Amino acid sequence: MSACVYCHHDRGRRSCPVLGGLISTTCCGRHRGVEIACPSQCRYFKEHEEYQRARLSLGFHEAWLKATAQIYDKHQSELLNWIIFFEISIYEYFHRNTRGTDEDLIEAFSFVKHKLSPLEIIETVGSELERHLWASTQAYLKSHPELDENLAKAGIEVFEALIRMLKGPAEPRQALHGLLGHIETYIGVPEEIAKASKESPVETPKIILPGR
Repeated sequence: MSACVYCHHDRGRRSCPVLGGLISTTCCGRHRGVEIACPSQCRYFKEHEEYQRARLSLGFHEAWLKATAQIYDKHQSELLNWIIFFEISIYEYFHRNTRGTDEDLIEAFSFVKHKLSPLEIIETVGSELERHLWASTQAYLKSHPELDENLAKAGIEVFEALIRMLKGPAEPRQALHGLLGHIETYIGVPEEIAKASKESPVETPKIILPGR
């Protein structure tokens, strides 16, 4: 029996291109996108992502509508547009990077809010996700002078509260799955990303049986 390359205990059943060996179905399901940066077109990762995004998108959308209701009622279009842009920016990142959790999102929100604070003194480098969101924020503020730093920070806080409410204790990517599904189902995937996805072939890792 070939042991799982991740836990070295259970039986390895699936070929993992990242770890270079056989991984158990349990470890594949538990650690993909969390501890393992899976290829985005891996069959197992892709099928799981599509299922979770479709399953959680409606709940995220309903919570999103409630969270932004007052903004809509007050006709704060500049704030609502910023929140939508910020969500799409998150989607753009996770289109290129498969690894990340709800807690990573929350930490990234804190990083950007800290950068927006006039009291920031010590420069912090931040994770790749944090740097991506900060760069997107800077570019948006530059091109939309009607949105100041305080309003941008308020929009991030609305979104952060939404993620905190929807994240689950057992599934580290629960809110993230809902967010990504929300973009795909209700907001709309940016045209350049949709086009690139259609042109990318799907990798189908083989299930290698021990002894073969």
